[in-house]
Amino acid sequence: QRQNGQSLSRRTSDFRNFCEDIMGEVSMSAEEQTALANLLDEMQMKDTLTTFNRIVERCFTDCVDSFMGKSLSSKEGVCINKCFEKFMKYSARAGQRFAELQFNTPSHQ
Repeated sequence: QRQNGQSLSRRTSDFRNFCEDIMGEVSMSAEEQTALANLLDEMQMKDTLTTFNRIVERCFTDCVDSFMGKSLSSKEGVCINKCFEKFMKYSARAGQRFAELQFNTPSHQ
């Protein structure tokens, strides 16, 4: 499932780049360009929220063991912080690698 979230994010980003390329090459009215830009923004927001919800669910499932108190135990808090930090580092590295691959495509050389 995590792979699907990353794949969705990558597909949304690829689609956005594709549409922006088209907007620059195809004759579109300002109204059409605005509508397309709004659609792309909405898709990106949905993708961001989906990714955020998945990481919250994942870290909660992996880290929270007990419902005996109204707050997290120190062990649970540390686990959640590490889980989120690991996700952020992974996301940054994946984004960096994706950018490197995009830059090294034949159209950018």
